[in-house]
Amino acid sequence: MPTINVQLFEGRTIEQKRAFVKAVTEASVATLACSAESVDIII
Repeated sequence: MPTINVQLFEGRTIEQKRAFVKAVTEASVATLACSAESVDIII
């Protein structure tokens, strides 16, 4: 189960954060051969 901790400066919209989480989740699934449900991203 990958847990990814991301620190961002203020000013990102919720839409940007959602798009980022989706892209990182998809990259994790493709690269680490894990399920999307097992990916945790902490912002």
